[in-house]
Amino acid sequence: MENILFLKDKAKKFFKVGIKLFQEKIFDLAAFSLEQSCQLFVKYLIAKKVGEWPKTHFLSVLIKELAKIYNEDKILEFFNEKELFFDDLEDAYFTS
Repeated sequence: MENILFLKDKAKKFFKVGIKLFQEKIFDLAAFSLEQSCQLFVKYLIAKKVGEWPKTHFLSVLIKELAKIYNEDKILEFFNEKELFFDDLEDAYFTS
């Protein structure tokens, strides 16, 4: 299995940067950094289970894939309940 810990490490770094940018009221880049954190962490979880991660940048696709791979309906239920939030977060990636 390819070394995947870098995905988790980068996710943590993007999260810290996102929080700092949010506190500094730089909201667009904060949202971008937090989206990157989510994206990388979901890729890490997928790779941890199957040995590789999808090469997509769509958080919605990644979360659906995560639910499928882990056979966990709760992930998909959470995503569906918070779909507008995830849409906004995904938009932050593509509009930054």
